[in-house]
Order: sequence, then C-alpha cells, then structure tokens
Amino acid sequence: MVLNHELEQLIQSQLDTGKYENVEAVLREALRILFERNSRRIIARKVKNLFE
Repeated sequence: MVLNHELEQLIQSQLDTGKYENVEAVLREALRILFERNSRRIIARKVKNLFE
C-alpha cells in the first residue's frame, strides 16, 4: 500500500504519541472507528425510517 505524505505524517504523529506500537495498530484503530461510524449511520437510518 502506498500512502500520500499527509497520511504518512498522520500515522507517524499517532505513533509518536506512544499509544500505538506500530503502523498496523494505527490502521486497525482507524478502521474500527470507520466501521463504528458507518454502523451508527445505518442504525440511525433504520430508526428514522421507522418513525416516518
């Protein structure tokens, strides 16, 4: 995978915090957050449809 400079800097800044051990851990957390956000949108849409 090839990342642009901005993404590389973002990942490095997260590694520099010490919260993550490696690039894989940063990407795993980012994907987890993306999955949760998408799941919330799906649930919100279903709830909205129920009330319409």
